[in-house]
Amino acid sequence: MSNKSGDDSQPIRAGFIGCGTIASSIASGLANPNHTEFLSQNSLVLSSIHVTRRSESRSSQLKQSYPNVVTVCETAKE
Repeated sequence: MSNKSGDDSQPIRAGFIGCGTIASSIASGLANPNHTEFLSQNSLVLSSIHVTRRSESRSSQLKQSYPNVVTVCETAKE
């Protein structure tokens, strides 16, 4: 499977129901630009992270910190 950039990296699409301490920590780790090289070395690329707005402060902070990757959903059905 090729991603948008045309290479053979596998896209990671992560989703979290709720956005508590553990989910926000994992999402931050995945979205951190310093993690990009590690993913690339393993033929992976972060495509998107979806979190539900269970913890307004954490989900908003993730969206603000990583606006190109994080999407905040109102419900898990989105």
